[in-house]
Amino acid sequence: MKKSVWLSKISIRARQKRILRKKAQRKKEIKRKRALAQGVCKEELKWRNIYKRKFYDYIKIPAPDNLSLIDNTESVLHFISRLRECFEKKKKVFINLSRVSNISGDGILILLSNLVLFKTRKIKFNGNYPKDKKTRTKLEKTCFYDAIYNFNYAEESKYDLTKNDIFTHAQKNVDSQLTADLITKNSAYLWGEERRCTGLQRVFLELMQNTNNHASKIIGDKYWWLNMEKKKDPKRICFSFIDYGMGIFKSLDNKPITDKLYDWVKKISPWCNPQNHAELLKNIFEGTFHKTVTGKEYRGKGIPGIYNRLKTGYISNLVLISNDSMGKPNEDKYEILDNKLNGTFVYIEIDAQCKNLPLAV
Repeated sequence: MKKSVWLSKISIRARQKRILRKKAQRKKEIKRKRALAQGVCKEELKWRNIYKRKFYDYIKIPAPDNLSLIDNTESVLHFISRLRECFEKKKKVFINLSRVSNISGDGILILLSNLVLFKTRKIKFNGNYPKDKKTRTKLEKTCFYDAIYNFNYAEESKYDLTKNDIFTHAQKNVDSQLTADLITKNSAYLWGEERRCTGLQRVFLELMQNTNNHASKIIGDKYWWLNMEKKKDPKRICFSFIDYGMGIFKSLDNKPITDKLYDWVKKISPWCNPQNHAELLKNIFEGTFHKTVTGKEYRGKGIPGIYNRLKTGYISNLVLISNDSMGKPNEDKYEILDNKLNGTFVYIEIDAQCKNLPLAV
């Protein structure tokens, strides 16, 4: 009898110890959660719980703090590469935008273009809100969140994603009227009245045509994506253009035997020997590559033609990224990148000093 009472007391003490341990663990967990939640609003805490529960099987991809290809090139290219990898493997993606403190027009373009590409392929794509109020407001003015929650995309020849004067458009074909109207309607921002910019219009036509020339067989590669953003201090209009095709250098390496640029390395070797794609990009911009390979002047077409519009004052700034290279001809700066872009990105600015014409001829 005494032994059973003694064992019962031991059992009770052991049970009490277990209860105390669990209470201590619960208190510790509550303290931990409170520490994590310190300074975080209820809405954010609610979202964290949804994030864990609803999107547990999504690939989580954090967006760079500065979502701008111009200002944060390597980080944004790495971000695009991760999205592209998930797209090709048909993996569901959740973009964590909470730490984004700045987003440019090209950042908006990257988010919207990938969202549409994923949805047209029936791959789930989602994301949250930036904590930074200014950035959140800017992103909410686009149709990014509308597209996440409301739109079911079928593959179309074009998409108009414009909202609140933030122009974003995608299309497969060359559309001269679209860009002509876009330039004219927004030219008053710089010149006080609607004007024509024939040099800029020619640049867009070249870029649209190049998208078809450099496209691969992957879904979405034949689209070009265009964003326009008005900026102050100094006053200018910024255009971001991107496609997700092969890119300039992959396209050169895949020319058919009937093309005049086929076997281009052998053709240029007697006259020049670029050490890398950055040097080759400079030769392409300046027209020496085309002339060396074909024996003819570039005649104002392609990338040399776009560069010529910069030199002659039709555009005020130009940046190009393709494959592993970036060119900033304004600064005579050409460099090799650690992260690659499968496709081509072009950034263009115009200001009040750029050449323009009245609407009436």
